[in-house]
Amino acid sequence: RILSDGLIRFTQPQAFNDPFELKPSIESISTDHHLAEALNQNFEALIDEQYNELPLEVRKILSRKAFASYAELKKEEVLVGVKNVATQASPLLEKVIHEGFEKHVGVLSLTQSPSNLLMWAHYANSHEGFVIGFDSSHPFFDQRKSEKDELRLLRKVVYETLRPRHVLSEMENMADFLVKSSDWAYEEEWRMLVALADADKKISEKQYDVCLFRVPFEAFTSVR
Repeated sequence: RILSDGLIRFTQPQAFNDPFELKPSIESISTDHHLAEALNQNFEALIDEQYNELPLEVRKILSRKAFASYAELKKEEVLVGVKNVATQASPLLEKVIHEGFEKHVGVLSLTQSPSNLLMWAHYANSHEGFVIGFDSSHPFFDQRKSEKDELRLLRKVVYETLRPRHVLSEMENMADFLVKSSDWAYEEEWRMLVALADADKKISEKQYDVCLFRVPFEAFTSVR
């Protein structure tokens, strides 16, 4: 059908056979240093907010200056509390991010090796299928809407022994979502991430919808 319709599937990460697909480990929301820095920058505003929430009769006998002096003595305790909240929230935040990718992002997985026997066995119906060659320089493989766009671009997968672990505030891009275990290195994968909402066609299935995107025939180079 791909040769007649020009439609190719971008697959949800949860439908893959790798349980860690697009799931870098998030150790914490932020570093202790950044949390302390953020608290220092916002402490005065926090004092004002808390002071203004005090009952009027309390504010009549407790000045804002006295309240601020007391709050300053408790600043270290507040920082400890903030760090604890950040640590406790990290697993939930990681879960939300991972589930967001699973529901809303589709992956096109290609290989740079058309003759790998394992790939033919795993992905070409045990050597009974065929392989299509694509022109990776075709505009279809770079549809970024801006320089900062992390989607809609074909990129090479990086294989590493250890699963990526990061602090969320220090993640500047989606590079870690292109990292897979070195056990998969034989696949020599290139991948492209897109928003599933942009699919040209959806086929409803019980477990995962099949989300199809139209590839211009000009991007095809060969069939083997």
